[in-house]
Amino acid sequence: MSRDIKKLIDELKRRRVFRVAAVYSGFAFIVFQIIDATFDTLGIPQWLGKYSIIALALGFPIAVGLGWAFDITDKGVIRTKNKPIEHDSRKPFVGNRSLSIVAAIAVIMAIWGWIDTPEVRAEGYQSIAVLPFDNYMGDTSQDYFVDGMTEAIIAQLARLEGLRVISRTSVMRFRGSEKSLTEIADELGVDAIVEGSVLKAGNEVRITAQLIDGLSDEHLWANSFEKQLDQVLSLQRNVASAIAEQIKWTFEPEDETHFAEEEKPVDSDAYELYLKGWSLRILETNTSLERAMNYFDAALILDSSLYQAHAAKVVTLFLNNDRIQSQGEALEAVSRAVELAPDKSESWMAQAIYHQFFDINISKAQKAFEKVIDARPGDAESRREYGLFLMRLGLHEEAINQLEKSRAYDPLSALCLRDLGQLYIRAGQAQKGMDLINASLGLDPENEQAEAYKGMALLAVNKPMLAYEHYEYLSNKFRWYHIGLPLAMIRSGHSEPLFNRMDSLKQQSDETNYFLKAVTSAALGDIDEAITAFENMAVRDPNGVMFINEEPLWDPIRHRPEYKKVLREFGFPEQQPESFSDMLNRLHGFHIE
Repeated sequence: MSRDIKKLIDELKRRRVFRVAAVYSGFAFIVFQIIDATFDTLGIPQWLGKYSIIALALGFPIAVGLGWAFDITDKGVIRTKNKPIEHDSRKPFVGNRSLSIVAAIAVIMAIWGWIDTPEVRAEGYQSIAVLPFDNYMGDTSQDYFVDGMTEAIIAQLARLEGLRVISRTSVMRFRGSEKSLTEIADELGVDAIVEGSVLKAGNEVRITAQLIDGLSDEHLWANSFEKQLDQVLSLQRNVASAIAEQIKWTFEPEDETHFAEEEKPVDSDAYELYLKGWSLRILETNTSLERAMNYFDAALILDSSLYQAHAAKVVTLFLNNDRIQSQGEALEAVSRAVELAPDKSESWMAQAIYHQFFDINISKAQKAFEKVIDARPGDAESRREYGLFLMRLGLHEEAINQLEKSRAYDPLSALCLRDLGQLYIRAGQAQKGMDLINASLGLDPENEQAEAYKGMALLAVNKPMLAYEHYEYLSNKFRWYHIGLPLAMIRSGHSEPLFNRMDSLKQQSDETNYFLKAVTSAALGDIDEAITAFENMAVRDPNGVMFINEEPLWDPIRHRPEYKKVLREFGFPEQQPESFSDMLNRLHGFHIE
């Protein structure tokens, strides 16, 4: 037996099979290293790397078999003779020098790969920004899908309490940026950056993600994830979970459970329609909101169990501003979302919006918001919406706390800076509010509400003439000119033009426009008429009640018992903040009758 084995080994040596095996293995190892080092970075499809490795593995026995049967010499390919030749004078095509070179290259690449692999900081990372993923489909019409994947991964990471995850609004400002990653990390105040790409081919989706140290610009980790399109929700979770593990994040038990669960498959066509709708909803224009609703409805025709589309409809209907006409549709949408996904944050946010603006149930809205924040503590938009809700209740300190947290997650959001600015103005910190409003306008110069709040800031720093001129300028440019205008006119000595304007507006208003009737009456000093219109609004058009703490036009009737009674009936806190007019009087004098 041992003699036969020795003869076989001798024959393998004579036929140079070991040499072929060594060269092939070295070559395959080099190819494996190249695939591992470059395919993810270059965005080469994962299936190509996978099949290349399979082909190399299958090629090994073929190469060995050919090495047994044939020999490559300087005279070409010849069949190896069966009988051993005592003095073999054949010059091998692959000699010892070539073999040594291949072996040396393989060893060098192995050592280089081991040395060049950077290590994640021992203490891990506490803040991260997921930059907009690249579209590797070569079709800009698919940008909505790529952005949807980016936002979904951000949302998944925002579940991790204590991890500062930069929101979509801020990271999208760096799409196509020529700034270095360290510059972006510094501007966003994060210590880690994630870059990536999305490729959708047929019914498969591939997401490639790379983790980069924000301080050193070192590439710490890269990987690709692939699933069928109907498993895209699980794919999003897998990517987010892998990123969290790479930054050495310590999972809470509920987070471990969440990331370990597989999401139910979705109807891929319906989900893509939902993503198209969402990409339009966030634009928040009348046209985009209408188109978004059409996409959500189309998605639900294909898959009525898509709870995300039901929840998105509620938010879109709220933004459309026709809340009386759309209340029935909003109720149906929120009911379906809760029925299909009672424990999902999207359903809770839909409830928070519905109870705040459609049926005006403050207690239920508060509970829904608390569930949203508990599920998504690092989500900037949830914090901002909750902060605005608290502001509308008159809870300014709590509102500022939520909006400051929102700003930490979304530092380049014009909306967050605007809302936080007006809150500081109302809280008596006028200059801080002015600075935030100006920062907001620097990011979005066409923001109407920010311009209106700038007028309030000018009043708060006791510059009524500048405030009046600013509001006059706005009246010709935007529709949001009324906030603070009566106060600016009175304090700048333009009382008579104010009364003429308000009287004209009152005469032109529809009798059923109780909001307009109430505020114009209040501005004209017809307090009893203003109270009557206010009470009618509370009964017949209650949607406006949620906004009364935002509007200084109500200030002349805030001290009336009828006004306070309406607030109690709707569940507002008993203790209400100082009105804007009273704050101006306290800071700068000049009592307004």
